[in-house]
Amino acid sequence: MKIAVVLIVRDWAALEEAYAFDYAFQALADTGLSEPYYVLIAEGFDKVPAKVVEHWRASRILIEDCAATLASLSAESPHFAALPESPTHRVTLLRHLILERHFAGEPVLSVDADIVWRMDPYRLFGAWRGGDFALGGSGFLVHAASRDWFDAYREGLKSALTGGELTADFREEKFGYDRIVHDQHLIRHLTAKGMMTDAWEACRASPELAGLALMHNPLYPKDGLLDPPARLVFRRDGGHDSFSGREVAFWHMQTSFSMLCSFFFIAQPLVEQHGGRLPFPRPKRGRDNLKAAMLHRLREMIVEGQIEDARLKALRPLMFRRGVYKSFFTGKFPPLLFSDRYWWEAGVFA
Repeated sequence: MKIAVVLIVRDWAALEEAYAFDYAFQALADTGLSEPYYVLIAEGFDKVPAKVVEHWRASRILIEDCAATLASLSAESPHFAALPESPTHRVTLLRHLILERHFAGEPVLSVDADIVWRMDPYRLFGAWRGGDFALGGSGFLVHAASRDWFDAYREGLKSALTGGELTADFREEKFGYDRIVHDQHLIRHLTAKGMMTDAWEACRASPELAGLALMHNPLYPKDGLLDPPARLVFRRDGGHDSFSGREVAFWHMQTSFSMLCSFFFIAQPLVEQHGGRLPFPRPKRGRDNLKAAMLHRLREMIVEGQIEDARLKALRPLMFRRGVYKSFFTGKFPPLLFSDRYWWEAGVFA
């Protein structure tokens, strides 16, 4: 098995800042990688400083150019011209076909760039010989090995880009999407139509994983545990985090969870003084979203330097992923965040 991230680089410094690669790659190296971890650059390898490539190579993190792979795929697929311009959406739609060809059909675990690993991913997933899966139905961690899976994905992507019948009925009510813009949409759609199978529950129950916390989204920590208790207890012991005794194998530090961390930094004194709890960090239909909307706007003002209050001005580094990572993984606030006093949903934590 190969484990890989696929990226499109327009500006390496901006991308590194957005995903705090220096921190995330060091955390990965600290797990003691047993096999190389690939960071494939589909577009813009020339924008990655050579010293960055060499630095991480020593830790078995291999940043490599895969533009030739993408070029060969594009030559066979004129419909790729309809891919979205957004680098994020573009690369998620392309990455599975890139990985299939680049690694000559070898089983691949495709992972997002915003995962911070706490354990060696090869020790977690390297022994899996079962079927394909998308962890939690999400595109952030996908195991693909079978020809049928890749053929279905290839057919589905062509339909999505050409207005084909296969994807004409796609709808995602949660966020109001009526067209496929990233791989998670497509994988869920094809699975619902019976064109893909999902063996995640079988993989989840394997001896390597059964006793761990494996969260597709930290906003829903119970979903990451087999047989979770009625109320969770979060603990941090040195470099190890756990929910009710189940150690966290990785943190998927996606935008919505990082946003909740920023809300915590802004609102902690208010919660301490006046009670209440943090809001869900994304607006949800049919709910009073005023608190979340106000915190979003306040965060924007802090980022843009439009705040005069000294305490809030000092929080600016914590509005970005690097600052969130530094505070989350080395600071003392996670046990407060993961408590019934602060957590956005009542009744989850003791």
